[in-house]
Amino acid sequence: MPKQEADLPLSEPLHLLISGYYGFHNLGDEAILSSMQQALRQEHDNLELTVLSANPALTRSSYDVKALSRTDYRAIWKELGKTDLLISGGGSLLQDVTSSRSLQYYLLILAMSLLRGTPFMIYSQGIGPIRGSWNRRITAWILKKARVLTVRDQQSFDELLRLGIPKEKLFLSADPVLLFQAPSTMVGCTILEQLGVQTERGPIIGVSVRPWGNNEAWIMELAKALDAMVVERNAQIVFLPMQRNDDEKIGQRIRDSMKQKDLAFCLPHGKSVQELLSVIDACRLLIGVRLHALVFAAITTTPAIAIRYDPKVDHFAQRVGQTLAGNLADLRSEELLAYMNRHLDQPVDGKEALRKLDELRSQAHVSAYWAIRIAEGRRR
Repeated sequence: MPKQEADLPLSEPLHLLISGYYGFHNLGDEAILSSMQQALRQEHDNLELTVLSANPALTRSSYDVKALSRTDYRAIWKELGKTDLLISGGGSLLQDVTSSRSLQYYLLILAMSLLRGTPFMIYSQGIGPIRGSWNRRITAWILKKARVLTVRDQQSFDELLRLGIPKEKLFLSADPVLLFQAPSTMVGCTILEQLGVQTERGPIIGVSVRPWGNNEAWIMELAKALDAMVVERNAQIVFLPMQRNDDEKIGQRIRDSMKQKDLAFCLPHGKSVQELLSVIDACRLLIGVRLHALVFAAITTTPAIAIRYDPKVDHFAQRVGQTLAGNLADLRSEELLAYMNRHLDQPVDGKEALRKLDELRSQAHVSAYWAIRIAEGRRR
């Protein structure tokens, strides 16, 4: 959105406090924070950002921000007293599938802002599912007090309408991570070669998975499909962890279940967002259970097959035109193999993928635009 005269730098920085799932070594959420701060600073060049984090020291060292412990409520209360806007997001914070405790934590931070008289907004979130009747009532009551709510998909927009949020407060945005630019493929090729992958051998298939439900059934089905890819297409498989420990362990279990494990590799956790983007850019195909692995594939226009473990996977895949291969719990190797062969045989329309990406990037800027407008409005 164009700069307005009211956007001129203020003599004192705008103070923004960001609440989300940060400091947990989840690359997707860290990518959200990185892209959020870049978008906010592009919208206004005089900001002081403070982030609530599970690891404040890590967050401070990784980003140009201040950081507080996400459970130091006394410090949070004090910070809210000098904050121009509390930002809740992005990610899937307001849902009770993971647990009611998680939902209630994020609602508590919003309630504290209300008591402190500090405005708050919902920033590019995926809303729901919220199943408990009490959870729905308290969520609706608090969210009606938000200045603006931007969401990353139409389903979240519709869910907020069902909760009774006034339509004039709602804006359809997109995942902030989409604002990352695709890096050089050469970086990813170098990383893969150091891992032992022969980048000239055959198609490289990236796989991003997470632990979910009854692991054994779908692990075996996925291993069978990947084995067939190695035998039939001379493919090499690379497991790409997004969450430290959890994703690494489940990736290794799938590799151990493969007969062709010598051509399957596990990328160690600890790569930067740009490095993992480049690795995905070097892949011919991505199999994604993790949402932000699918987002990375969209950024690099790498063909992707999404496997549902949460509705947010469906919502994103549908929005960018990625293939949906059904539920993780019902995964069948034959069906997945057919999808994989189809993608390798029928190249994706690169121009159409870029058109959708540009459209979503434009929508992703909406959240930062409103954040700065609200903060400036409080100051003036």
